[in-house]
Amino acid sequence: MALEIKTLPEHLPWDARSTLFANGNHTFVGLDWPEGVSAAYQTRLLWRPALAPTLTLERDYAQDGDFERYRSAYRRQLAAHPEYWQPLLGNLGALTLWTVQRDLAHSHVSLLADWLEDEYAEQEPPSSPVCYRDLPP
Repeated sequence: MALEIKTLPEHLPWDARSTLFANGNHTFVGLDWPEGVSAAYQTRLLWRPALAPTLTLERDYAQDGDFERYRSAYRRQLAAHPEYWQPLLGNLGALTLWTVQRDLAHSHVSLLADWLEDEYAEQEPPSSPVCYRDLPP
């Protein structure tokens, strides 16, 4: 599973659709469609508001700045609603998660990417059979 996270540029020219969202599967994760971005982009950029952290969770994080608490709460939210993120595991091509947040390292999309990679790894069969050669008889 090839997975990237990116920040949407503040101003998207109309012709950017052909290059910005050219390859793979593109998903915007946010409660609201980004201001100033034409709805015409929705033909190439799938919007998944249900995957975004709740408004309460975002507000709490903005107030206390505790990223670990935010991470734990968001992971609980994702665990409670697998129907929101499981369809993303089925993407055979590259997946790009988009956000409007500038600090990607401390954003919900980085946490979602980690979550998806963990879930994908759990679903994959082992890469090779277990080797019992070095075990005592």
